[in-house]
Amino acid sequence: MFSVKNLLINKERVSPTIKVTAFFAAVTLVFFAPVLFTNSFYLPNGTDFVNFNYPNDLFAARSLQAGDFPLWNPYVAAGQPYAADPNIGFFYPFRLLLTATHFNYEMMVYLLIFHYFLAGIFTYALARELGASRPGSLVAGVGFMFSGFLIGQMDHINIVMSSIWLPLIFLLFRRAILRGEKKYALLAGLTLSFSILGGHQQFSLFAGYWCGFWLFVHLIQNRGRGFVRMFGLCGLMLFVALGAAAIQIVPTLEFFTFTQRNTLDIAQASAYSMPPNAWLLLLLPHFFGPTGGQGKLFWNTFPNEFYVYGGVIILFGALLGSYTWKSREKPFLLSMIVLSFLLTAGDVTPVYRLLYYLLPGMKFVRVPGRFVFWVDLSLALVAAFGVDWILYRMAAADKRLSRDAIFLSALGIVAGIAFWLIYPTLRPFPYPNEIMQYRLADSLIFAGLFLGLTSLLFLQRIRPGNYPWRPVFLIGLVMIDLFVAQWPRHFTQRDVLQTFDHPQIIQYLKNSSELPRMSFTNGAYGTEKWAPLTGLIFGFYQYRGLPWNPFNLQNFDNYSEIASGGGPFYNFLGIKYLVADQDETLPEPWQEQFTSDHLTIYENSQAAPRAFMVYQSLIEPDPQKTLALMEENKFDPLTAVLLTSGESFSGPAGTSEISITNLTNNTMTVDVESNQPGYLVVSDIFYPGWRVTVNGARQEIQQANYAFRAVFVPNGRSTVRFEFIPSSIIGGAVITLLTWSFILFVSILYLKKRLQDFYANN
Repeated sequence: MFSVKNLLINKERVSPTIKVTAFFAAVTLVFFAPVLFTNSFYLPNGTDFVNFNYPNDLFAARSLQAGDFPLWNPYVAAGQPYAADPNIGFFYPFRLLLTATHFNYEMMVYLLIFHYFLAGIFTYALARELGASRPGSLVAGVGFMFSGFLIGQMDHINIVMSSIWLPLIFLLFRRAILRGEKKYALLAGLTLSFSILGGHQQFSLFAGYWCGFWLFVHLIQNRGRGFVRMFGLCGLMLFVALGAAAIQIVPTLEFFTFTQRNTLDIAQASAYSMPPNAWLLLLLPHFFGPTGGQGKLFWNTFPNEFYVYGGVIILFGALLGSYTWKSREKPFLLSMIVLSFLLTAGDVTPVYRLLYYLLPGMKFVRVPGRFVFWVDLSLALVAAFGVDWILYRMAAADKRLSRDAIFLSALGIVAGIAFWLIYPTLRPFPYPNEIMQYRLADSLIFAGLFLGLTSLLFLQRIRPGNYPWRPVFLIGLVMIDLFVAQWPRHFTQRDVLQTFDHPQIIQYLKNSSELPRMSFTNGAYGTEKWAPLTGLIFGFYQYRGLPWNPFNLQNFDNYSEIASGGGPFYNFLGIKYLVADQDETLPEPWQEQFTSDHLTIYENSQAAPRAFMVYQSLIEPDPQKTLALMEENKFDPLTAVLLTSGESFSGPAGTSEISITNLTNNTMTVDVESNQPGYLVVSDIFYPGWRVTVNGARQEIQQANYAFRAVFVPNGRSTVRFEFIPSSIIGGAVITLLTWSFILFVSILYLKKRLQDFYANN
């Protein structure tokens, strides 16, 4: 009897799929139980998740729920593109669903946790595709989802959301090439688009490089046969990926041309390389301390960027798998481990230098230490086949190989105990006692894990058989290994949102009806008393954004460098309030208002309004000369405007009344009454996509005072309306819509063919 269920569902696969899904769901819940089921722990213990992602996602959620699509963010740094910023990942489907429905900090944490679950599922599926057994594939899934790379990057939700798609991308890409089926190339491209939209395109590049290197090895193994067909499938994959993600890619490419991160020279691209001694983290996860912060005692960098620990049981399994697994995939995975080892060192190796110049995209990304991503994934996959050898082939294997495996495992016990006994007598450096204790604890755990593994290996040798508890025991060892190692890194009992909790200051800033901007000192955020994007959380405008954001607009940064010393160009920005540490003292014109929560509010009585009229204009098309004129105070920005084009204008001094009657994310309406014609100057950033009408007639927006906006307004009463309508997002959305239409059309044809085949056979 015909049913859609019979057509689409393979009953033989449903039960194992449900069991595997339930397993990874349970493992995820257990690992994150302190956060999910208690009120004592918070996640993650870092900076970017709380200080960047949460405020930006909250802004998007409030905007969407108010019907104000967040193309532009007017609250930070005199305004900046929001949807075009690749680090925000606004168009990522899971994030968009969350921000459009029910968003809060807890839901954002759940979204992060959900992606660890997906990482396990995808890696399990890939290991099965490569030929591993279910227990071996479960080990691979657990090994990658709780690998050092993914746990180290927990504070970077965008990295997690972009990187976890690689196993699924590779699975589908490999099927497309080996089976020659277009449907898998299409699905691989669609999955790659999810990685691109995830918010950290560096890992989309890494996924592309991974697939490209595999294809290169595959072509060598096949002596180039089928190259044209494979090239066509790759083209289809890229066509779908770039088209489906065009709504992000097109505006991002435009955005990049206005930021300080256009292309990087090789020294900049090599920033945050992995120090050679950091490879000790493969064996002892807390050798340099339990958290990334303590690792800074050893390196002037961020250790979470290259935290590589994937578990010593995984490492042992990978060592066995590299010897016992007979497959054409093994050379590729082992070569990826070696290649990653070389790339993490940055430009000190000729390999990195060569690929920097050869591979597309390498000049746009930095942090070579993140190539440990490939190390952890490759080790987990190869380990799956080492596990298979232990569980299913060890009894029938060569006795010498079995004996060597047991001996090597027993050597792990001896090494762990020896380290625990000898290390306290060395103490070559006066490290904090906590680090010493963690090293000793690591050595005992190391010995204990190998004791369990040695016992299992010994039993497999002397009493072989299909004992169900043995796979469970081995998977349990892997889980214990990774849970004990990874739990301390990002769980914290500190309320991570406490830096936003300043009710008296917030109320004072929100009470202002003049739409001023506020700022904060380095002392305020450096002491972790004030969160940099507090204004975005509570809806007031601020001059400074995230201090370490690599995607600030270059013009705004250049202007700020000149204006930071105070004076008329600083006052032009309309910065009326400043939050400082209570121990700081500020010069004139700052006037102290009150102190709360160890922070002091200052007020600047000379701050200019957000919009005002001037009756004199100067022309200077050269940006560098414009900066020089400003640096030398050659004109007063409160009485004249410096434009990049047109003719200079000098009229009689006039009087005006300005009122901003409407201000949303993407629009600003200003009512102007002036007795003389002149320029309405707005201290908001000039950027492509902004349009203006004066009394309903379209006018040209002028780039004013190097980085801001101005428009000529006649005398009398006028209504000036600014509106952000970026052609880049419109064009990208059209391409994405057409791509999805193509995918839908192909899917309908595929289902139609399936139906025809089904009827023909039934």
